[in-house]
Amino acid sequence: MAAAATSTAFPRIISHNLLTGSAFLSYSRLVAFGFGYLYANAKLAYLSGYVESENEKKFAQIREAEISANTLRGVTFHAPQVWDPEYTELQMRFRDCYPDFYLHPNDEFVYQLTRGKQKDQKVKEELHAEAVAFLKEWKSSEGK
Repeated sequence: MAAAATSTAFPRIISHNLLTGSAFLSYSRLVAFGFGYLYANAKLAYLSGYVESENEKKFAQIREAEISANTLRGVTFHAPQVWDPEYTELQMRFRDCYPDFYLHPNDEFVYQLTRGKQKDQKVKEELHAEAVAFLKEWKSSEGK
Protein backbone atom coordinates (compact mmCIF):
# COMPACT_ATOMS: atom_id res chain seq x y z
CA MET A 1 0.00 0.00 0.00
CA ALA A 2 2.86 2.43 0.84
CA ALA A 3 4.66 1.54 -2.41
CA ALA A 4 1.55 2.33 -4.41
CA ALA A 5 1.19 5.70 -2.66
CA THR A 6 4.77 6.74 -3.40
CA SER A 7 4.55 5.73 -7.05
CA THR A 8 1.52 7.94 -7.59
CA ALA A 9 3.03 10.86 -5.65
CA PHE A 10 6.06 11.19 -7.95
CA PRO A 11 5.72 11.69 -11.71
CA ARG A 12 7.12 8.89 -13.83
CA ILE A 13 8.49 11.31 -16.43
CA ILE A 14 11.51 13.35 -15.35
CA SER A 15 12.06 16.45 -17.49
CA HIS A 16 15.20 18.59 -17.78
CA ASN A 17 12.84 21.55 -18.31
CA LEU A 18 14.66 22.85 -21.38
CA LEU A 19 11.85 22.02 -23.75
CA THR A 20 8.59 23.46 -22.66
CA GLY A 21 5.22 23.99 -24.15
CA SER A 22 5.12 27.58 -22.94
CA ALA A 23 5.91 30.05 -25.73
CA PHE A 24 6.49 32.84 -23.19
CA LEU A 25 9.10 30.81 -21.30
CA SER A 26 10.89 29.78 -24.52
CA TYR A 27 10.93 33.37 -25.81
CA SER A 28 12.12 34.83 -22.50
CA ARG A 29 14.98 32.29 -22.41
CA LEU A 30 15.93 33.26 -25.98
CA VAL A 31 15.91 36.98 -25.11
CA ALA A 32 17.98 36.37 -21.95
CA PHE A 33 20.51 34.36 -23.99
CA GLY A 34 20.71 37.13 -26.61
CA PHE A 35 21.30 39.89 -24.04
CA GLY A 36 23.84 37.72 -22.20
CA TYR A 37 25.71 37.00 -25.42
CA LEU A 38 25.80 40.68 -26.42
CA TYR A 39 26.90 41.70 -22.92
CA ALA A 40 29.69 39.09 -22.90
CA ASN A 41 30.95 40.29 -26.29
CA ALA A 42 30.93 43.93 -25.18
CA LYS A 43 32.68 43.09 -21.89
CA LEU A 44 35.32 41.01 -23.69
CA ALA A 45 36.00 43.86 -26.12
CA TYR A 46 36.26 46.36 -23.25
CA LEU A 47 38.59 44.17 -21.20
CA SER A 48 40.80 43.41 -24.21
CA GLY A 49 41.12 47.13 -24.93
CA TYR A 50 41.86 47.85 -21.28
CA VAL A 51 44.60 45.22 -21.15
CA GLU A 52 46.11 46.61 -24.35
CA SER A 53 46.15 50.17 -22.96
CA GLU A 54 47.75 48.98 -19.70
CA ASN A 55 50.39 47.05 -21.65
CA GLU A 56 51.18 50.18 -23.65
CA LYS A 57 51.63 52.11 -20.38
CA LYS A 58 53.95 49.40 -19.05
CA PHE A 59 56.03 49.41 -22.24
CA ALA A 60 56.27 53.20 -22.03
CA GLN A 61 57.51 52.91 -18.43
CA ILE A 62 60.09 50.32 -19.45
CA ARG A 63 61.25 52.53 -22.32
CA GLU A 64 61.43 55.53 -19.97
CA ALA A 65 63.58 53.52 -17.55
CA GLU A 66 65.79 52.60 -20.54
CA ILE A 67 65.37 48.86 -19.97
CA SER A 68 65.21 46.40 -22.83
CA ALA A 69 61.97 44.40 -22.76
CA ASN A 70 63.92 41.40 -24.07
CA THR A 71 66.07 41.06 -20.95
CA LEU A 72 65.15 39.35 -17.69
CA ARG A 73 65.00 42.73 -16.00
CA GLY A 74 62.54 43.99 -18.60
CA VAL A 75 60.36 40.88 -18.37
CA THR A 76 60.20 40.95 -14.57
CA PHE A 77 59.83 44.72 -14.28
CA HIS A 78 56.03 44.59 -13.85
CA ALA A 79 55.71 40.96 -12.77
CA PRO A 80 53.86 40.37 -9.53
CA GLN A 81 56.05 39.12 -6.71
CA VAL A 82 55.19 37.39 -3.48
CA TRP A 83 57.24 38.97 -0.73
CA ASP A 84 59.47 36.48 1.02
CA PRO A 85 61.63 38.18 3.68
CA GLU A 86 64.30 35.46 3.67
CA TYR A 87 64.67 35.53 -0.11
CA THR A 88 64.76 39.33 -0.09
CA GLU A 89 67.46 39.30 2.59
CA LEU A 90 69.50 36.81 0.55
CA GLN A 91 69.19 38.99 -2.54
CA MET A 92 70.19 42.07 -0.54
CA ARG A 93 73.29 40.26 0.75
CA PHE A 94 74.22 39.55 -2.88
CA ARG A 95 73.69 43.24 -3.60
CA ASP A 96 75.99 44.16 -0.70
CA CYS A 97 78.75 42.02 -2.24
CA TYR A 98 78.06 43.00 -5.85
CA PRO A 99 76.79 46.61 -6.16
CA ASP A 100 75.65 46.06 -9.77
CA PHE A 101 73.52 43.04 -8.83
CA TYR A 102 69.96 43.44 -10.18
CA LEU A 103 67.18 43.46 -7.61
CA HIS A 104 63.49 43.23 -8.41
CA PRO A 105 61.89 46.68 -7.94
CA ASN A 106 60.11 45.48 -4.78
CA ASP A 107 63.37 44.15 -3.34
CA GLU A 108 65.16 47.31 -4.47
CA PHE A 109 62.63 49.36 -2.48
CA VAL A 110 63.26 47.26 0.64
CA TYR A 111 67.02 47.51 0.05
CA GLN A 112 66.92 51.29 -0.22
CA LEU A 113 64.82 51.58 2.93
CA THR A 114 66.71 49.17 5.17
CA ARG A 115 70.26 49.60 3.93
CA GLY A 116 69.79 53.34 3.60
CA LYS A 117 68.70 53.57 7.24
CA GLN A 118 71.63 51.40 8.28
CA LYS A 119 74.06 53.66 6.39
CA ASP A 120 72.50 56.76 7.97
CA GLN A 121 72.79 55.20 11.41
CA LYS A 122 76.43 54.29 10.76
CA VAL A 123 77.22 57.85 9.61
CA LYS A 124 75.52 59.29 12.71
CA GLU A 125 77.51 56.95 14.96
CA GLU A 126 80.77 57.98 13.26
CA LEU A 127 79.91 61.67 13.64
CA HIS A 128 79.06 61.11 17.29
CA ALA A 129 82.34 59.28 17.87
CA GLU A 130 84.23 62.13 16.18
CA ALA A 131 82.41 64.71 18.30
CA VAL A 132 83.14 62.82 21.52
CA ALA A 133 86.82 62.46 20.56
CA PHE A 134 86.97 66.18 19.76
CA LEU A 135 85.36 67.12 23.08
CA LYS A 136 87.76 64.90 25.00
CA GLU A 137 90.71 66.42 23.15
CA TRP A 138 89.37 69.94 23.77
CA LYS A 139 88.82 69.33 27.49
CA SER A 140 92.30 67.84 27.83
CA SER A 141 93.83 70.85 26.06
CA GLU A 142 91.85 73.28 28.28
CA GLY A 143 93.00 71.55 31.42
CA LYS A 144 96.70 72.05 30.60
